[in-house]
Amino acid sequence: MRGMSGIADAMMKAGLLAGVPILAFAQGCMAGERLGACYYKRGDGVEIRYYGGYPRQNEKRIKVEGADGATFRLLADTEEKNCGKGALYGADARNAFFRQKAIHEADVGSFRAHQGGYAVDKKSVFYRGEKIPGASPDGFGTVPVPNVPAFFAVSASGVYFRNEPVKAPVSPESFEALGGRWVRDDKSVYLYNMETPVKGADPATFVPLAASRRDQMNVRYARDKRAVYHIGKGGAVTELPGAAPSSFRLLNSNYGKDTERVYYNGSLVEGAEAASFHIPHPINSHTGYDRHGKYHMGKRVAPK
Repeated sequence: MRGMSGIADAMMKAGLLAGVPILAFAQGCMAGERLGACYYKRGDGVEIRYYGGYPRQNEKRIKVEGADGATFRLLADTEEKNCGKGALYGADARNAFFRQKAIHEADVGSFRAHQGGYAVDKKSVFYRGEKIPGASPDGFGTVPVPNVPAFFAVSASGVYFRNEPVKAPVSPESFEALGGRWVRDDKSVYLYNMETPVKGADPATFVPLAASRRDQMNVRYARDKRAVYHIGKGGAVTELPGAAPSSFRLLNSNYGKDTERVYYNGSLVEGAEAASFHIPHPINSHTGYDRHGKYHMGKRVAPK
């Protein structure tokens, strides 16, 4: 029981076992042979098992359709440790599986799982068990997005995000995910879902800017050796007027400043003094102050 006690302790800390008898949970988990975090062999079949969480207070069991318990093996465990929705791949002697569903069109002999929910066989590329039309397995690899649990895929046929090709005409050979929607190859910088490159951006020195870990999923500011950039409405990328990239820094996801100027969502805050401008409560705040007054959504609204 020592192994299960460790699992139960971890889940109790995460708030997942509140009000549930740990012994009952442990006994339920121990039935059958465990494969990774979520698959269990039970008799001649296979199940996905996970705790349903408060207030349901029961263990979920999902039968893996047609799986042969004698030959079933784990190919990729869920990276998120999420047995309810995470990416799981397995295979038996006849079929490859994504979670509980057989991938009947996959060639099980050549089937290989990759990070981020991707998999390949000798002819095709799959995302979460579904074939990506037109994607080639030749030269296949995954590219992580910095600081967030997401991946792009590259192959001889192009660059993909989840199950679709990206709109940006980037080169698979030199593709790099920079953070948020920003990507680059050796010639240009793009938003992955836009067809045109960021005008004037230098890919060699281009760096996305995030004020905190909370902003990593939606990185709207960036800079290179020449300018500072902002993603506005509709995905339009503009340069901040007059901003000095060498001294520019973010105050939160909305406000940024250099040594001379203050900006709000990519626009100059008229009359704001950069030296004294600050955000008392930075997280998602639209309000800031300098020594002369108060500013809300980039506009001065009151004297100090």
